[in-house]
Amino acid sequence: MVKNAAYYRAKAREVLKPCYWYAVLAALIASFLGGVTSGVPVNVNFNFGSGNFSETKVQLDSFLHKFEEKGFAAFEEVMPFLIIFISIFAVAMLFALLLYLFVGAPVALGYQRYNLHVVDGEGKKLDVLFRYFKVGYLKSVGARLLYDLILAACALPLAAVSGLLLWGNRGVIMSLFRGDATPWAWASLALISLVIFAVSLLTALLQTWLKYRYAFCFMILAEYPELSVLDAFRNSASLMRGKKWRFFCLQLSFLGWILLATFCTCGIGVIFLTPYRQAANAAFYDEITNRTAAKETEFPSLNPDDYSPDNARW
Repeated sequence: MVKNAAYYRAKAREVLKPCYWYAVLAALIASFLGGVTSGVPVNVNFNFGSGNFSETKVQLDSFLHKFEEKGFAAFEEVMPFLIIFISIFAVAMLFALLLYLFVGAPVALGYQRYNLHVVDGEGKKLDVLFRYFKVGYLKSVGARLLYDLILAACALPLAAVSGLLLWGNRGVIMSLFRGDATPWAWASLALISLVIFAVSLLTALLQTWLKYRYAFCFMILAEYPELSVLDAFRNSASLMRGKKWRFFCLQLSFLGWILLATFCTCGIGVIFLTPYRQAANAAFYDEITNRTAAKETEFPSLNPDDYSPDNARW
């Protein structure tokens, strides 16, 4: 019998009852160390002059005029603080990237393993969060790097198309900022926007498909650290064959809770919702792999037929 989203949510509530606050603490630790993608927006505010709109417009017009004359050299003259700002921003981004990759990666595997512990009734063991600093550390870093590179590669066509269209029509865009755009300029902008939107939509669909294809590569690697990174990705792809829609429905079933936790609690509720969602995901993985039987076999297997519901092993 094929289980639905309600089954996995009920299973998550059941296994979380004895260890919910431990799970919240685990989610907080993993989020702080970069092991969980929280989606919290980072706001960067720019103030030009005193913040007065008319003064800002004058500065912008001056900048556009100099940009047409001197190109990118105008940045240094119009906004001398820009180089300092970019330097500070670059250092901050580098630090965040290093934290995300070299600290967040092993913690991400530890958090996946913790969620399997929750399903197994061992949700009070928080030390597993740091296990992969000693076991398979380089594999955890490699897995996160490969996962992000795959998703980034999907965005390359979007970046190339957007860059070429915007650079090729920079004169039209400048005229819009100056306020002397012709109807043809507005029509060109509308066409550019439509093309970029279409490519963005295709990119988002492709990335979503890949995310579901490799949804459990980290959980597989966490449970079987002796696997290679590529084998973990191959196993996830085989495991999710024919199950992406079910997993999508499970994620969609949390939409109401996500909206409630995000907008009604200013995002604070997300940290309390995270254990629920992660436990449901782990319950989904536990059910489709039949982990109890798998421990007595050679799972994980690179043979896609091993994950077929018609196969006697599963």
